[in-house]
Amino acid sequence: MKTAVLYCRVSTETQATQGVSILNQQQLLKNYANQNGYTEIIEIADEGFSGKNINRPGFTQMLELVKQKKVNSVIVYSLSRFARNTMDTLRTIEVLTKYNVTFISLSEKIETDTAVGKFFISVLASLSELERNQISERTKSALMYKKSKNELIGQVSFGYDCFDGKNLTENLEEQNTLRLMKQLRSSNYSYSQIANHLTENGLKNKKGECKWYKSQIIRFLSREI
Repeated sequence: MKTAVLYCRVSTETQATQGVSILNQQQLLKNYANQNGYTEIIEIADEGFSGKNINRPGFTQMLELVKQKKVNSVIVYSLSRFARNTMDTLRTIEVLTKYNVTFISLSEKIETDTAVGKFFISVLASLSELERNQISERTKSALMYKKSKNELIGQVSFGYDCFDGKNLTENLEEQNTLRLMKQLRSSNYSYSQIANHLTENGLKNKKGECKWYKSQIIRFLSREI
């Protein structure tokens, strides 16, 4: 028995009446399924749901059927009806591939078990990687800008205070402790010996405790370098 899920989606009432409605999509998909030997058809539709994310009841139902190994193919009218986010599309197709389910999009003439379909997946993966890299670059630029303005990034580091939730100021006592760490290190103290020295001399860490660990010394001195 050859089973297909026919997945359809429209996001607005206007799209349902003026675009390719759920009924139109279903009819096109059923015609394809009947012509290609599918003996069982499961129709799933998400009406009034955006394609910006995959948190949709019908989409979730479709994935559950895939994971239960009850499906041979998932057929959609177009990629835009399936998902508009490149990474969502790629991740979902990876799940389908894992369970040996073929993904078919009629408009783009994509079938993932063909050579062209596999090429499409590789292109989609490249686009997804490009998107991730661009996000990383934008994040890095934003962090560098905040750092250049001496603004807080994440937790307040040892040696600094933040009183307004934004701008960093030096903590003189902690800065003196950092200088002592560097002096001891330049005098060939090991990281463990530095931690013991600070603990024995009652110097406080960021939590106000007189207890130091080798890992803290390594982290602070590495940051200073």
